[in-house]
Order: sequence, then structure tokens, then C-alpha cells
Amino acid sequence: SSSLKVLWFRSLMAARATQAILVLALCSTLPCGCTPIASASQASSCSGHKRVNKQHDHCLLQFATVLTEPKESAGPSLESPSASNPSEPAAPGPFEKPFYLHIPKCGSSFATVLAHHVCGSAIPDGVAVQEPSSFFANYEAQCPKSKFGRFESGHDPLPDGTPLHTVATMLREPRSRAMSGYEDGLHNCWWMKERASCMHFPSESCRGDVLLNGRWVRDPSVTDPVEYARCLENCTVNMLTGKLCDAKGEADVEAAVRKVDKLGFVGLTQEWNLSICLFHAKFGGPFLRSTTRNLRPGATKAVGSDDAKLQALTSQARGRLKSWPATGEMRVYDAAVDRFWREIEHYQISRESCQSQINAA
Repeated sequence: SSSLKVLWFRSLMAARATQAILVLALCSTLPCGCTPIASASQASSCSGHKRVNKQHDHCLLQFATVLTEPKESAGPSLESPSASNPSEPAAPGPFEKPFYLHIPKCGSSFATVLAHHVCGSAIPDGVAVQEPSSFFANYEAQCPKSKFGRFESGHDPLPDGTPLHTVATMLREPRSRAMSGYEDGLHNCWWMKERASCMHFPSESCRGDVLLNGRWVRDPSVTDPVEYARCLENCTVNMLTGKLCDAKGEADVEAAVRKVDKLGFVGLTQEWNLSICLFHAKFGGPFLRSTTRNLRPGATKAVGSDDAKLQALTSQARGRLKSWPATGEMRVYDAAVDRFWREIEHYQISRESCQSQINAA
């Protein structure tokens, strides 16, 4: 009857209003730039953070959804929880023939994760892949290239027509990526390498370098880190849209941003362990200790963070890089951050549960 329908409708609206209030209350507890699983130290580091709080935005979006989603209902469902709740994590399934998109300075160690996922027990658990070409030189008989969509050394871009759901990549905060490349012999900026006489770094130093504990470190007063960042200012955008990292000309930022949500896997270099845990939550496979190893540590890790001279040089370089806007790159990275934390929430991963997997490996 019409009266029963009115009563049902009113009770549904009251329930949604209560749910909305609870969601909004949860949102208000999230610190700037952090997520509910952030540690206390990470939460305190958010002060002065310029980026919009992505997790908070996502939370508010849930609040808006509660109020605006369709009010009609067919009544209670008799389906299983996973079938009736689209937010329920799907069972992990294998990542078939992944296409490795290796953006410079975003974590070459991710190749180890892909190799073990695809090859499985065909290769020893302890194998760490520094270069796919070296990996195939040793293990192609056990795990042929045909098992991958692409698994190659170097930094080739994403070709047009590649099925995006097969692509796996790691992305890095642009200024951090620039700093890493700057430390690594002006990586990929060929004209600066030539000018600084370090085309064959690390076998030769760049002009003005300082030797610390057997490693050459850039001096920002001689080699400008902002000049280096501008040399490769659209690297991520370029590679996602079929161009080389150092390609010049107009970069298609919009196209790169649109692709981020369509890729098969996107991890974040700064959240390495969580990225590996997310990969396993999505695609399964055993968690191996070899997949958490950093095969190419930066200058701070290689020389030692307690070296006063190193700290002075790196602090000066990072300070200068703050003036680099990285506009297009930040848009792509922010899209990746949005996606990453949505998936972390969807697959119900916490730092504690992830660390437990690492400890048990």
C-alpha cells in the first residue's frame, strides 16, 4: 500500500542520514595529506603539506554518495557478502603477461616482483632482478620472454595500442624522482652529462663532484639540480603517452592523467612495502624477501645519512628543487596517489598487516 511505501521510504532516508553523519565524522579525523593507516610520525609530518588531502577528499566523496545514490531498493539481498557488496575485495588472480613500464628513478627493483610473479617456482626464491636483460641471460630457459607482455632493460615508453590493463609501473613524487636522477650522474639528461664530462658515470665523475666514501656526489653550487629537473620536466607524462622521457615539445598531461586509472598496476616508490603488499593482494603469489630489497640505493643510503658533508650537499639540492613547480608531473602523480590509497582501502591493507607479511617472508 501507499502508506507502507511512505514508511519504508522515510526509514531508508533516516538510515542514510545516520550513515552520512558517521562517515563525515570519520573524515574529520583524517590529518592533512595522510591516511588512516599512517603512523603518528607520518601524521605529524603533514604540517605545511601543500597538496590537498587525497584520502580526506575520497572520504567526503563517500559522504556525498550516501546522500545522492538512488533511493529505490529491491529489498534485502540473499546474495553472498562479496556479491552484494561491490567494495568487498575480489579474490586475487594472476597478472597475465604483464607489460613493464619502467619510468626512470621510480624503482628498478620492481622488476624482481614481476619476475617472481610470472615465473613462480621456475626460478629460485632469492633471485633479485637488477636488469631484465641479465635476468634472461641466466633464466630464459626456465622463464621465457613470451610469458611477459614486455620485460626489458632501459626506459622505453608506453607504445600506442598497448592494452592498458596489462601495464604495471611504479610512480614517484616528481621532486624526489628528480633528486634521485640528479644524484645518479644526471641520469638521462644527456646534454648536461656531456657538459659536466660524466657521460660514463659512475666510472667517471661529473665536473665539481665531491668524493664521499667512494661515491661521487653532486655539488649544487656547481651543478644546478633545478636545471636538471627542467631537462626532464615531463618524463612521466611523456612515457605514459608514447614519448621518450627527455622528449621536448608540448606534453599531453590530460592523456597521461586519464591513463593512470586504467593501468593494471600502479605502485608508489615512497610507499614501497605497501605497494608490494598491494600487488600481492590484487594478483596473489607468495611474498618473498627478495622483492623488498633496494638494489640501487641513492647517495644518502649508499654513503650514509650521518655523513655531515653529504647532508649539507643533499639538503642544499633539495632546497633548490622546491622552487621547481613540476606542474604536469604533479598532476599525474596526484592521480596515482588517489588511485593507490583507494586500492589500499579497498583491499583492506594496513601497515601492520603488510609488515607482518614482510616479517614472515
